[in-house]
Amino acid sequence: MNSALETTVPAPQARRVVFLLFLAMFLNYYDRTIPAVLMEPIRLEFGLTDTLLGLLNAVFTVTYALFGIVLGRLADVGVRKTVMGMGLIAWSAATALSGAATGFGWFLLARVGVGIGEASCAPTAQSIVADLYAPERRSRAMGLVMLGLPLGLVAAFFTGGAIASAMGSWHAVFWLAALPGALLGGIMLMMKEPPRQAAPADAASGGIAQALRLVWAVASLRWLTLGAIGFGLAGYVGTGFMVALLQRYFHLPLIQAGIVSGVIIGATGLVAMIGGGWLADVLQQRWRPGRLGLTTLASVAGAVLTLIALCLPSTRVEWFVVLFAIGWLATYLFPVCAYPALQEVVAPRQRGVAMAVHLAVGNVVGGGCGVVLVGVLSDRVALASAQAAGQALDEYHRGVGLATGMLLIPAAMALMALATWQATRHFDADRQRAQDAASSLSTPH
Repeated sequence: MNSALETTVPAPQARRVVFLLFLAMFLNYYDRTIPAVLMEPIRLEFGLTDTLLGLLNAVFTVTYALFGIVLGRLADVGVRKTVMGMGLIAWSAATALSGAATGFGWFLLARVGVGIGEASCAPTAQSIVADLYAPERRSRAMGLVMLGLPLGLVAAFFTGGAIASAMGSWHAVFWLAALPGALLGGIMLMMKEPPRQAAPADAASGGIAQALRLVWAVASLRWLTLGAIGFGLAGYVGTGFMVALLQRYFHLPLIQAGIVSGVIIGATGLVAMIGGGWLADVLQQRWRPGRLGLTTLASVAGAVLTLIALCLPSTRVEWFVVLFAIGWLATYLFPVCAYPALQEVVAPRQRGVAMAVHLAVGNVVGGGCGVVLVGVLSDRVALASAQAAGQALDEYHRGVGLATGMLLIPAAMALMALATWQATRHFDADRQRAQDAASSLSTPH
């Protein structure tokens, strides 16, 4: 796209839109993280097993991934402020219904509603930013929008338990969280729709099946998609079960467990996003493996450190926090490094479907199946621990079971390391083929 076609939107208005998109991303991750913060009181009230908690996370993840494709297409052809505004109102209403649920079935259906609504956020935000800013300024604008991810996580972990304790009910957290989203959705509906840029000449890519075959033919992309499975598993398991682990295994109270989880899961994202992208760009220019080599090394270190942390006794919570937080940086460096690499190894007309496949496989296989697997493993180990001790199943054995189940996190990071290292072996050749394909399309015939 020619930078001369940047936008007819004045800079102050563009900045206001980016700020609204940041708020939407912040509320997106705040609302989706609340169940992870309140997992223990929800489990106790509804009498749930870890398998059912894993199913709850999986249903949300799969719904989010599948509807993301549908709503992403709608953002391409429809009025984006309407897609985003109605999505905000929908997921805020579903968040309020989560608080009103009196049983697991209704709570599960409400979280499905949240997943459908939130699926509108990321593709619509990316489309709007692409039309507001020229290519050389787009990454910085999108970076500001994406800051809503770690900040939303931190806010949810820091405030969720405190609000539940102050209000005397976990239900109230969902009701309060629904209000700002509904308000922001109304503001989105009233804002001016940003003008669309003309579609590039090579936008048409044939049928979906043909596009998928073209993407699958790229070796480095296949490996990066395998890495996305590990990334999805580690990310959703860590975010979904960290508060519960700190409460059960390390015996922290709810408020403290939420704050510590915010440091481990959320604050590390600020470090990785501020410094990780800069470091990846520098290495890409000075070291042949480049950014993929960086995420490989980070994933190896993450696998080792999180493995050590999860094997610590329950009395060493301070060492657990330090080791796991450093290791967790790998989960933020993966998208910072893998997504730009993915864009370079496919032709421009294939980038959308390549990213869609990458995200869908990572979310559905890694995130969806991974959280269920952790739940099943946790329940089985907890029961075996209780039987071996000749005792009834209690919170101690449930803590042992969950700590064991979360050993899938270092295994997932090891898979990320293997996949990204293998991708480096094919990256140069795949990038050259993509550049040749783009050149042939731009050459007059």
